Parts: sequence; structure tokens; C-alpha cells
Amino acid sequence: MRFLYLSFLVLLLSSPAFAQYNVGGTQFYIGPKASINAARYTPAKNTPDLPSAYKNKLGFGTGFMYKFRVTDLISLHGELNYIRKSRSVIDSTIVTEYQNFHLDAPILFEISFPAKLPRIGKFEYFFNAGPQLSYWISGKGNTQFEDNPEQASSNYAVNLNTENINRLQYGIIFGAGMTLPSVGDNYFVVEARYSFYQTHLGEKYVTTLGDFTHIDDLRGNYNVLSLSVAYTFGLNFMPSSQKNKGMKVKTVVQ
Repeated sequence: MRFLYLSFLVLLLSSPAFAQYNVGGTQFYIGPKASINAARYTPAKNTPDLPSAYKNKLGFGTGFMYKFRVTDLISLHGELNYIRKSRSVIDSTIVTEYQNFHLDAPILFEISFPAKLPRIGKFEYFFNAGPQLSYWISGKGNTQFEDNPEQASSNYAVNLNTENINRLQYGIIFGAGMTLPSVGDNYFVVEARYSFYQTHLGEKYVTTLGDFTHIDDLRGNYNVLSLSVAYTFGLNFMPSSQKNKGMKVKTVVQ
């Protein structure tokens, strides 16, 4: 429900200005994006008996971003990313590492400010915030027994088709970054971002490995710090009739 409220707020704030800007044409940017992330898994507060987890496991992501320039100041920023979020759990002398793969789709309200530096020239810095939907695509685990070095570690796929796992999750994003000019109407976008996931990964998940049964309690959520680089291409959908009148649409960097 909170996700619906946030989505409605983003669209409500963006739509009046977006409609006005469409009168003269819409400036649209799209391009590939790559990222690295450090995921921290936090157990729920009412579950003090859960095993501890390594706080910062590295992951990566790839996808694309798009941006609608609503005004010179305001943009609507969206993405679709394939993300690996890693998690390690210590239960006594048993260490289990999970590699979970998600499809993330944030919708961000973004505010940009023009700036200039001697070595960089003109650029923009921005701040953004908004909701994100995440769908858990697949996962795999590796369990190692530290008290028995002779026993080989076990690799297995996580069964996501159970009622104990929440495949659809949502979160809130806060980010900041810079838009740097490239060739023509193309730009580099560098961003640091913190994502607060509001949905638990699930309930208790049971894995049987021969004579060993591992119970993983998924009553917790991710907090993810990420750093990304994107390269965007400007597309101008201004009607040809407006172009003939000499109307100009401002680009990202002023």
C-alpha cells in the first residue's frame, strides 16, 4: 500500500509540468547502465534468535535507464536493471552464501542543478528519490561446514516457487549524482544510491542436503548501497511543425 501512495505522489508531482512541457515537445534520454553494490541484510527486530549475517556483500547490476525532462529543473527518471544481491549467513560453524538475482524497476522524481568547474566545464548535479519494485528471479546457495574441512561444500538452487518466499518486493530509493556532457546530445550519468527495502524476503526456508537440513529464516530485508555509471542518448520527440517554427528544447546541460 505504501508503494502505491509513493507512486501516486511521484506521478502527481510530475504530471502538471510534464503536460506543459509536452506543448513544445518532450526531451527523452535513454541508455545502458552498469553498477556495483554492497548489500546489507538486516533481520527483523522481532526475531533476535536469527543467525548473524555478513553486512556488506558485493554484487553487480546491468540494465538501462531513461529520463523525461519535465522542465529544466525536474525530471522523471526510470530504470530496468538485472541485479545480483549477495547474502551470507553464519549459523554456528555452518556458513551459507546466497547469490540472489532480481529484476529492479525504480521510478524516481529527480531535481537537477547546473554547475561549472574549470576542468569539467558545464555539468549538472542532481538528487532523486522514489519507489522501486523488485522481482526475485532466481537464487543459488553454497553451504560450507567449517568444523568438517573434509566435507565438500554443497551448491544448490533456491526454490522460489514456495509460499514462504516473497518474490515481489518494494523499497524506497535516495540518490545523488552528476550528469557530464559527452558528444552531441549524449551524456555520462554517475550516481551513488541507497535503497531501503520494505519487504521481507519471506519466512522460513528449508534446504535438505543429504543428511543435513538447513533452515534459513528470511524474515529480514536488504539495504543496498550502489554506485553506477550510465551513458545516455538524447532523443527529441518534438513535432516537426514546432521545429519549423524555430522552437528550441533545452538539453540536460545548460
